[in-house]
Amino acid sequence: MLQFFALPGLAAANNWATWTFPGGTPRGAHHSTAMDMAGTDQVPAAPTGRVVTETEITSFSGANDSFIAIDGVRAHVHNANQSWSLTSPDSRTLRFEVHPGDHWSNSRFSDLLHNSGSERSEIAIEQQYKSGAVINLSYRFMIEAGPKNTSPWLVIGQFHQTAADGPPPFAVAMYGEHMYIIIRDHSRKENDIYADPNPIKRGQYYSMSIQVKFDDMKNGALNVWRDGVPIVSYRGTIGYGENEAYYWKQGIYRGRGGAETIAVNYQDLRVTAVPSALPQE
Repeated sequence: MLQFFALPGLAAANNWATWTFPGGTPRGAHHSTAMDMAGTDQVPAAPTGRVVTETEITSFSGANDSFIAIDGVRAHVHNANQSWSLTSPDSRTLRFEVHPGDHWSNSRFSDLLHNSGSERSEIAIEQQYKSGAVINLSYRFMIEAGPKNTSPWLVIGQFHQTAADGPPPFAVAMYGEHMYIIIRDHSRKENDIYADPNPIKRGQYYSMSIQVKFDDMKNGALNVWRDGVPIVSYRGTIGYGENEAYYWKQGIYRGRGGAETIAVNYQDLRVTAVPSALPQE
């Protein structure tokens, strides 16, 4: 059973120890692209553009268990407490780096002991959002040049739940050098709702805009744009129940087994929400 613990401002940590694939196949229960889904009644077309607004890092510390602030929004630092784990090259940029063996731990939890040896350098936004809220998220990211990703799974952004056991209901992930968008509902089965057929371009910034309404009935919704182009437009179940709350985590989180060092830069993180409404189109 996965173990959870309380954090200041968060009800639970991210213990994602269930990313195993029979036969080593990096797929979930279902796989489709936004274009495959676009003709269904549940998936209206998404808008064609979103703007990523510049933000400023107003308080910074790269130390494990410390807190940073982005435009005054606090986030908790989860990393291996190495000099490379989290740095801020400028007032807009957070740089995350993970080496083999970079396990997060504190007085209550250890990736090495409790999480199958997963490796990470992440931040967790303190603000939580209840089911039914429409959450709008935007940021820019860039994976630095380096060896190809060989981790069994690699997550570079996720909404995690605060109470329910199991993996998060939304993730931006990498299998090899390809970007995926993954969702889950109460079944806990992985739904690879978008898989980029082209490898990601190392050293290039991508602008991400995400709009999600978590609802484990059929009223959930998700829109995702990359560089202003809609890549996901989904209506259906997403999330783990009406009593759940969600928070954003950003950085590098991967399964044990990758031999390479990886570094990812993020800029201009912004998260806002309205209490409850259908996503705007």
